Amino acid sequence: MNPVKLHKLGRFVQKRLLDPGAGESCVSKIAKELGHPKDMLYKARDFSEQFSKFEAQQLKAIGVSRSHITTVLKLHNKSVQMDMLYKAAEKEWSVRTLRAKVQAKTKVRPFGGRMLEPKSIVE
Repeated sequence: MNPVKLHKLGRFVQKRLLDPGAGESCVSKIAKELGHPKDMLYKARDFSEQFSKFEAQQLKAIGVSRSHITTVLKLHNKSVQMDMLYKAAEKEWSVRTLRAKVQAKTKVRPFGGRMLEPKSIVE
């Protein structure tokens, strides 16, 4: 799924969640209707809240994938997110490489464990 479609999906989910009486069950219904996992719908919503449609179009133009985008959502600084995505596209980083770079910036392991020591990453 390209960034523009991900953004559109996120806006759709966001609108449906604003309906009166919407909640967790609403996301489950959307997931069943569209055939997407619930966590992807939440990530799409987060992406559409943090990035504009124009930025989604820019990310599509440089060839960033959905997985790259959802990886940088863990960073809470918009300029750092965009910088990481542009570097990922420019240097053709895999999602695994990008995830390692994000981990190094946040110093937190995604599944628990001890804090990571800052390492110098050779680029």
